[in-house]
Amino acid sequence: LILAGDSNRLPPTNFFSQIDNDDDDYENNNFESVLDECSVFLDSHTLNWHYRSRHEDLIKFSNYHIYDNQLITFPSPIAKSDDYGIEFELIDKGYYEKGSRFNRKEAARVAEAIIEHYAKNPETSLGVIAFSEAQQFAIERELAKELRKNPEQNQSFLDEERTDSLFIKNLENVQGDER
Repeated sequence: LILAGDSNRLPPTNFFSQIDNDDDDYENNNFESVLDECSVFLDSHTLNWHYRSRHEDLIKFSNYHIYDNQLITFPSPIAKSDDYGIEFELIDKGYYEKGSRFNRKEAARVAEAIIEHYAKNPETSLGVIAFSEAQQFAIERELAKELRKNPEQNQSFLDEERTDSLFIKNLENVQGDER
């Protein structure tokens, strides 16, 4: 048996799964995944090549904090660009609102940034990843507000024929997406 996986990745949740209460074997299982369960009786080998990120900035944090800088990454042909990689932007007074699970100011700024991206780069695609489902939905709501402000101009990048033009997902449902 050869089983491939990464125990450092965000583990799946059982939010959408059904548990059969009559299944004693399942209830007594303390493992989070098949990978964890098989690690008890299979030898483990580390694969150090990271090939999926098209820019080193996308894996740099994880490589340092999780993989002890042991991942071999491939340099991007574009070292630094305002239009490529990861960028940090502080949102002034951008906090989770009392009683909510989302940050409205941050969501509004992300929606504005989406519009700005497509104004400058209408033929490119864009992926937005939120830390939670609540924040994902907040971004989607704020984007809908922005689109209503100038529907003719802003709808062009949401062309239904282009399924790859934009996605907004949360951490849990973006894993494995290779766009």
